[in-house]
Formats: sequence, C-alpha cells, structure tokens
Amino acid sequence: MNSFSFVFLVTIALFAELSEARCRKHVLTFQNSLASSHDTLQVHCKSGNDDLGVHFVKFSDPVYDIKFGDNIFIGTYWDCLIQHGPKMEYVLNFRAYTSGPVPRCGQWHTWIAKD
Repeated sequence: MNSFSFVFLVTIALFAELSEARCRKHVLTFQNSLASSHDTLQVHCKSGNDDLGVHFVKFSDPVYDIKFGDNIFIGTYWDCLIQHGPKMEYVLNFRAYTSGPVPRCGQWHTWIAKD
C-alpha cells in the first residue's frame, strides 16, 4: 500500500470516529396502548449480533426505548418482534430501523401498539 492510500484511509477512519462522537444517538421507542385488552406487550429487537433480549411493557407503562448510533461502514438495522395476547398469539415481525447511505443523527422512531 502506498503512503497516500495509507494516509487517506487513516484520515477517513479518524473523520468517521469524530463524526460519530458528535452525532446524537437515534432512539426507537415502543409504547403499549392496548387500551381494551390491557395486554402486556413483549418486545424483542436485534441488530446484527446485538440482541437486546425480551422486554415486557405493560399497558400505560413508560415506553421501552433503544438508543444507538449508525455504523457508517456496514450500515445499521433493527429487526423487532412484538407480541401480545393471553398466549402471545398476536405477532408482528418488522424492521424498525434501517440506516441510509449518509449518516444521520438524532432520529426518533416511535412504535405504538394499539387494539
């Protein structure tokens, strides 16, 4: 590798680190508004190898939130599974967030479960 390529790669890496440090985190929130059933909402989200496990949000509890930054090199996505019902029989599996080609800062995405 010639010296120009090396300096260029180091500069890009430093720029990426500095940009990420100044960038406010994104937030995904999950709110349980299952008013008629008062079911507990089960939320399970993953991003690559980052599995946050299962979280339970009771009716009218504070929201469950996930704070994260974009990975500018490989992209960022969050896949979530939400369930509710007496036997958790109502299920929705969806992509809650996908990063764009340009890094973004401080986005807020709210997902509200209603019946």
